[in-house]
Amino acid sequence: MLSNVNAIIIGGLGGIGSAICRQLLSQNIKKLAILDIHDNISNEFQDKLNVKYVKCGIECRDTLKNAFENIWIDFDGFDLVINSAGIVNELNPEKCFSVNTLGAINFVTVSADVMRKDKNGRGGTIVNIASTLGYLPYKGFPIYVASKHAVLGFMKSIGDPEFCVLTGLRFISICPGYTDTTLIGSSSMHELALEPQSEPFPPQNPLIVADCILKSLKSNKCSSFWRCVNGEISEIELLSVNDIN
Repeated sequence: MLSNVNAIIIGGLGGIGSAICRQLLSQNIKKLAILDIHDNISNEFQDKLNVKYVKCGIECRDTLKNAFENIWIDFDGFDLVINSAGIVNELNPEKCFSVNTLGAINFVTVSADVMRKDKNGRGGTIVNIASTLGYLPYKGFPIYVASKHAVLGFMKSIGDPEFCVLTGLRFISICPGYTDTTLIGSSSMHELALEPQSEPFPPQNPLIVADCILKSLKSNKCSSFWRCVNGEISEIELLSVNDIN
């Protein structure tokens, strides 16, 4: 399925990101560029001949653009880009929005600039890992919820059919429920004296998110949204302007 595909994943050394990398490699992906803020790639991936590691964050658009353009040259193009970077930080809204929202916008716009067919690219697929909290409220993480709502609004808007036809791009949003990673455990929520509460969904293995991406890639829609909660994957429909009376 992916033997002729070159891909980039940013946030590729996190819990979900690493799971996605494993799944892509298991599908015999042609070339994979892993981007993250750590100095070195993990031992799990460092000896893979078809893997390239680049230290790069998502907050600076110019840095991201430079990394993508260099990978484009090195790989002779790429077809699939995935954003798995994200944080939970209720004490620092600016940082939360810088990574989750502005970072996602940087990722999509830079990817589109490099990949779009009408500007000498070859088209392809742009995937954002969002969250079920991008379309649901949750009092435990109001800042995080707001940052992810913004991402889904952006993805819904940019995935316009006319734009997709013009550029040869398609846009996929993956909305995991509570997943077993360090994202929640390393957050500052517990310092806030917020009302204690249980998570909205039971934790799931990060591999279910990777499986959700593989399933979503089979869709021929120019824009699609997918939910993976408690090990179950399903496509979801978000309201559009045409749904408003």
